[in-house]
Amino acid sequence: MLASYTFNSQYRPLQEQDRLWPSLRLLEGGKFSPHQFAPTLIREQEEIRLHFYKWGLVPHWSETYQGCKSRLFLSHEQMLSHPAYQVPLKKRRCLIPADGFYVEKRHARGKRTYKAMMTEGETFCFAGIYDAWRQADGSLQYTFAILTAPTPLHRQGFGLQSPMIVPRQWEQAWLNPRTPIQNIEALLRTPVQDQMIWHPVEELSLTDTHAGVIEHVAA
Repeated sequence: MLASYTFNSQYRPLQEQDRLWPSLRLLEGGKFSPHQFAPTLIREQEEIRLHFYKWGLVPHWSETYQGCKSRLFLSHEQMLSHPAYQVPLKKRRCLIPADGFYVEKRHARGKRTYKAMMTEGETFCFAGIYDAWRQADGSLQYTFAILTAPTPLHRQGFGLQSPMIVPRQWEQAWLNPRTPIQNIEALLRTPVQDQMIWHPVEELSLTDTHAGVIEHVAA
């Protein structure tokens, strides 16, 4: 499972719907870790807007704010079966922009960290949900969780779940609260077809890559 992710580039092959996309240039060079505020794209008043929400979902129905116990990830099975998450799934979906994320791979002698990126280096978006918890002073604390899905990469030692990347053609529908929930459920059940490359990184650094050959992992 990923421990952190980055946004260092705005590169995205242009599509017609990108005219509605807010500029993400100010995010370049960012690295985002659990329980930090991170960029989140949501749909408000027919526009896609950029907000900074805290990574670690605290549902609105929680009796107390427990940020340390918040949900960083939610599996697609939890989203589809747990009644507590049905409202956010229907009305509070978000996208989390990234250009790469860090994962650990199991080896015979332990674990090694890799950075996963798209083949051409383009940016992408994780699927997420968000919610707002009302604090004692009446203000709202907005938080989000990244959704995960089964991935064929577990056969390569990368674990059973992977952060869910929304296909480009589905991004607008994912953000639109008017998208039929049946369509959203169908997307969540779609098997992940991973087309990423994996850069091994130094044990003491999550920014420097080894000079070795880039490892391609086929789905």
